Amino acid sequence: MKNRINWIIVTIVTISLLFSFIGCKDPDPIELDQTAPAEVTNLTVTASNGNAVVTWENPSDLDLAGVQVAMSPAEGTLANAVSLGKDVTSLNVSGLKVGSEYTFTVKSFDTSLNYSTGATKKATVADTADYVAPANVTNLKVVAADGNAVLTWTNPEDDDFAGVQVAMSPAEGTLANAVSLGKDVTSLNVSGLKVGSEYTFTVKTFDTSLNYSTGAEAKATVADTSDTTAPANVTKLVATNIATSVLLEWTDAQDADILGYEVSWNKTAPINRSVSMEANTMMIAPKTQGCYVSNLEIGVSYTFTVKSVDLSGNKSAGQTVTLTYTPNNAEISIESVSIPDAGEPYAGGSLPVTIKGNNFKSPYFEVDTFEAEGVKNFQVISNTEIQAEIECPSTAGSYTVEVKCGALSKSTTYKVVEAAKCFNVGDILFTDGTRIKAENVKYGVPDSQMDKAFGVVAYTLYGGATGKAVGLQKSSSTLMWARSGTTGYNTKFTEIQAGYSNFDYIDGKYTNYVFTGDMDGSDNWEEICKVDLEGTQDAATNYPAFNFALKYGETAGLTETKYETGWYIPSVAELYDVYTNKEVVQTSLTAAGGFTIGTGYYWSSSQYDSDDFSACRVGFSGGSVSIFSNNHKYYVLVVQAFNAGLFNNYEITTTPSITSVTIPTAGEGYTGELPVTIMGENLKGHVITSSDSTFANVRVLSETKATATITCNGVVGESSITVTSGSFPFSGTVKVVEKAKCYSVGDIILADGSKVSVNDVTTYTIDENKKPIGVIASALYSGGTGKAVGLQKSSSSLAWAPSGTTGYRTNFTEIKGTTTSGDMDGSDNWEEICKVDPEGTADAATNYPVFNFALNYGETAGLTDTDYETGWYIPSVAELYDVYRNKEVVQTSLTAVGGFTLKTSYYWSSSQSGSYDYYAWGVYFYDGTVFYDDSKDDNSNVLVFQAFNAE
Repeated sequence: MKNRINWIIVTIVTISLLFSFIGCKDPDPIELDQTAPAEVTNLTVTASNGNAVVTWENPSDLDLAGVQVAMSPAEGTLANAVSLGKDVTSLNVSGLKVGSEYTFTVKSFDTSLNYSTGATKKATVADTADYVAPANVTNLKVVAADGNAVLTWTNPEDDDFAGVQVAMSPAEGTLANAVSLGKDVTSLNVSGLKVGSEYTFTVKTFDTSLNYSTGAEAKATVADTSDTTAPANVTKLVATNIATSVLLEWTDAQDADILGYEVSWNKTAPINRSVSMEANTMMIAPKTQGCYVSNLEIGVSYTFTVKSVDLSGNKSAGQTVTLTYTPNNAEISIESVSIPDAGEPYAGGSLPVTIKGNNFKSPYFEVDTFEAEGVKNFQVISNTEIQAEIECPSTAGSYTVEVKCGALSKSTTYKVVEAAKCFNVGDILFTDGTRIKAENVKYGVPDSQMDKAFGVVAYTLYGGATGKAVGLQKSSSTLMWARSGTTGYNTKFTEIQAGYSNFDYIDGKYTNYVFTGDMDGSDNWEEICKVDLEGTQDAATNYPAFNFALKYGETAGLTETKYETGWYIPSVAELYDVYTNKEVVQTSLTAAGGFTIGTGYYWSSSQYDSDDFSACRVGFSGGSVSIFSNNHKYYVLVVQAFNAGLFNNYEITTTPSITSVTIPTAGEGYTGELPVTIMGENLKGHVITSSDSTFANVRVLSETKATATITCNGVVGESSITVTSGSFPFSGTVKVVEKAKCYSVGDIILADGSKVSVNDVTTYTIDENKKPIGVIASALYSGGTGKAVGLQKSSSSLAWAPSGTTGYRTNFTEIKGTTTSGDMDGSDNWEEICKVDPEGTADAATNYPVFNFALNYGETAGLTDTDYETGWYIPSVAELYDVYRNKEVVQTSLTAVGGFTLKTSYYWSSSQSGSYDYYAWGVYFYDGTVFYDDSKDDNSNVLVFQAFNAE
């Protein structure tokens, strides 16, 4: 059809051109058909089971050529529109989604390819197929021994039942893959299994429509019939008189192949008299840890024996306990009901409900007799405790819950704390009942509050209504969990045992641990005291780690506050939570003057669940959880739980002001971050903002200094930013200089402010009118800022701080760093030392010889008549390492200006070691070794630095 139309058009054009050439009159124009045919009618769509049938009636137009059928969304066999002839009035479509709605459009078109607007119809694909699965098999049993298993079951009676699918986990042996069996098969033999391993067998039924049931499941451990070794006994066997029976309770044996427990009882023989005793026996399933024995004679003494039985039929010697049966007919009682407070963010979450009372383990007590609005999932934990759950409301306020059991009732009230008052990890707590929120820690702790800070929230519960805070001090030295040879070292404290499993190792960190057993360490010392009453009387000797927690309130100076007591060593699960939030917690600890967590191991208060003498520890370098003999020494930190509703946000009352905003010069094309240094008064605690949209990473370091960053646009020129704290703004200048003015490593700085390019050093001659003062050792911000080495080093090696001085024995926390983190800029390190040791720094020549060299460098180097007499400093370890990295280039320029020779010896940095008070960092210029274990009183070489802005 298209070819025909094109032929007509070509003919018309040709005739028109011919007439124009011969000067003839134009012929009459030919009229083209531009009228679309009528729409189809009676459009219907029937859709079910992934298919659709579309029918319609075509219009009666004489030039009707056909119809085009399309669908939205376009799927299945109608993924693209199709054109059909004029005699076609239906179309089958397949490949559609059951339950999905589709819009079908049918357009008619004529011989001139005019298309109608189209008739549309919507349809949802119905589901009329059989999707009902057959019933599960019943009576599924597994007998497993010596590497084989025999499964038997009963098939359902569904009319369309077609067979079963059998699978096993872990998939091994002849059932490594699921198998399908016919409808008449009711058993299966499996071989190639591992003796002693537990397997889960699943049998699913399916019908003729291939609908599968959920499946019946059975577990079995493969027995070893050659095993003749008796399993271990149960432990902690206890018998208790309750109403109409005796309750036996024990701790399971630890053997992997335990089949169950044989419980027997008989009347105890009177002394010196032979009696015929009637014995009774019953089997108890594994992991039951208890049973009831009924139909006993009142006033008669019975001996109860519990033996462990393994899969091979071996029995342990048995544990026994004797009790005179005197039934306790006391009815149950409810003593208390408790529900923890929750935060608004926890709305919809599950809160634990704890019910305390008596006689909850009576065999005639049914837990479902408890009633309480909204409370569900009641479970008997012990004879005196029941646990349940309630959904947390969404609105802040107080809520009362009444628990009823027959005529008994007990009420409790809990609170939902508004979101604004809930704790967040990193909140700093103060003894005056206030807190600084984690989001405001970057603005610093006001000096007036520093001596009131006592904890940092390390993790939160129930939406932040409860926060567990770390104390600001850790143990000053490593401590033993329990001293070797003591009762604590050799005793299994079953109530505080914990296990861990299923961890992953990702990017150098251990994560996704699953902890079991002891989850809350707040009562662990109490449990130890119950077991070892004598040893715990002298905790300092026998339990040094726990003694630190017992004495923490006094050690931390909290004796005159309500936060003196309640501190404890966290369980392994709680300690791992501290590790998980380590970075945020450390930021707040540092802001509050607290300890440095570091990368070492810390003791938990959890004993390992597999032996008597090991406790759980956490390594804070990568989060590894492990066990070690509890007579080893590790650091200890303490935690305590606090209610968010009792702490108010600290109100800042001082007025801040900003006196300067300094930004280093950048080079053309630099589009990275630039540091912003803000000086002023009363800056701590106040929000600092800026007119620059890229202003970020605000850190208030002191009342007079703060830092931040902005992003440079790399365009040559000057612009300004306004920084505001409170209602006091101050402007700073952002300067970007052209590339020709930017610094490169090896450039020589001259006294008139100009430079000699590193490219011209080999032809450089010293001009006395332009005295050289330094060599660029590192170029920052694409050369807009350069840090230059002074031309002279110390004439002799010097001590960082002599032995016995304050500087030698002090850990200057604000100047700790490495080559990649912490103290990266040494220009203010002397200032920080002066703050900590004002008396010692008054005589720098005696107490800080290294820094004294920098203080007097301008005079020593003959710069008293220049603008560069002051500003020289001892570089940080990161800056010093830059000198080493660029050693060859720097040395070439130093030699050209008559400067010193960078020898292959040690050079001091101004950075404090993070490991010990009396160590500082240095760099060995022979091979670039960065060392921290050099005592501050050792003598090493010294060079100085100063920063220059390219102009």
